[in-house]
Amino acid sequence: MRPQTTAPRTPGFSLVEVMIALIIISVGLLGIAKLEAVVLSSTGTSRLRALVALQAESLADAMPTAISGTAPPATGPARWE
Repeated sequence: MRPQTTAPRTPGFSLVEVMIALIIISVGLLGIAKLEAVVLSSTGTSRLRALVALQAESLADAMPTAISGTAPPATGPARWE
């Protein structure tokens, strides 16, 4: 009988392991890209909301002047006499 010989194993990764690692990394990178897109979208939305709030505040400040025809009272520091 002839002894069965096997080829010595070389250290390293198999093709299947490399392909699975690439799939996992690509899914992670796609998730990060989607997260970045959502963050950019919400930043734009919050900027527009801030502008609308400033415009509404400006309009609300102008309302007493338009109704009475006089300027609103000064909001500076109080003077005690």
